[in-house]
Amino acid sequence: MSGLASALGEPSPPNPAQAGSNALNLASQTATGINTPIAEQNQAGSNYQEYGPTSSLTYGQVGTGPGGVPIYGATTQYTPQQEALLQTLQGTQATAGGQAGSLLSGANYGAQSPTAAIGNLTSGLTGQNVASYLSSADPFFQTQASQLDTSLRNQGLAPGQPAYDNAMRQLNTSQGLSVYGAAAQFEPQAFTQATTEYELPAALSENLAGFAAPASPTAGLQGGSALNIQTPNTTGDVSAEVTAAQNQYTAQQAQYNAMVNGLMGVGTGAALALSDVRLKRNITKLAKLANGLFSYCFRYLWDNTFYVGVMAHEVERLVPDAIVHGSDGYLRVNYGRLGLRLMTLDEWLANEGH
Repeated sequence: MSGLASALGEPSPPNPAQAGSNALNLASQTATGINTPIAEQNQAGSNYQEYGPTSSLTYGQVGTGPGGVPIYGATTQYTPQQEALLQTLQGTQATAGGQAGSLLSGANYGAQSPTAAIGNLTSGLTGQNVASYLSSADPFFQTQASQLDTSLRNQGLAPGQPAYDNAMRQLNTSQGLSVYGAAAQFEPQAFTQATTEYELPAALSENLAGFAAPASPTAGLQGGSALNIQTPNTTGDVSAEVTAAQNQYTAQQAQYNAMVNGLMGVGTGAALALSDVRLKRNITKLAKLANGLFSYCFRYLWDNTFYVGVMAHEVERLVPDAIVHGSDGYLRVNYGRLGLRLMTLDEWLANEGH
């Protein structure tokens, strides 16, 4: 069958490596010839100039990247009025930032623990608040003592006398108890106030520092897009190329098998038989027939049996209407039109009486 296969052009199985190489070449061509130019056009088209009431955004090519891909740069420009406002704002922000630092330095955080700085009834910021509150009661206490002194003297009592001294001692005790009672009630409020006072420099510094942070000059502007090149799906491309090559091979093999089966099915006595010289071997001329054709002994490429028949190329020249052109490209002879039939050599010898 190797001779027949060669003669009929049997298809070769696909080469996966070659199919993969073809797919990779296609993917590379797609990336450089399609994806990259489209991405560059999309980028260039989206990097349009923008103009707003306070600022503008313009683009321009500033360089070239690997593979010749353009690199774009953007420039933001304020209007003159906004530029002047920006300068003023930046100056104010600088002042605020400096004051934030001064506040933190003046607070001297870290010099002592927060507990010691906030304090209690007699220390720290809390003690100062309590002492300030209590000092406001001194004028009233002095007035009470003066009034009691005057009253006792009008009664003929004087300092050093037991009645005078007892009365004044009771007043002092009463005033002292009222002081301690008031201090006990005021201390929680003083502690809260001291805590707020301790944290106030930090809170103000944070607000000032936040105000001093630089603002974005592109507020309200859309902005363009970066280069976005779609990466080819090489795995899918290779798989598709291999599948396509295999499908093509399968179709060609089916067509080849059908043709071979048709050729192999030709038997003796057939009215229409393959007679193309390209499908024959061991050809020997036997005799000249009455119609001017010669009979030949031969074997088909796929069969070792000797047959006796005519040659299609001679029939095509002498009796062309007895020739049939097959869709497979090989010539067939209508033996009925010639009044003959294809037979084996044994049949021919028997009929000829040899």
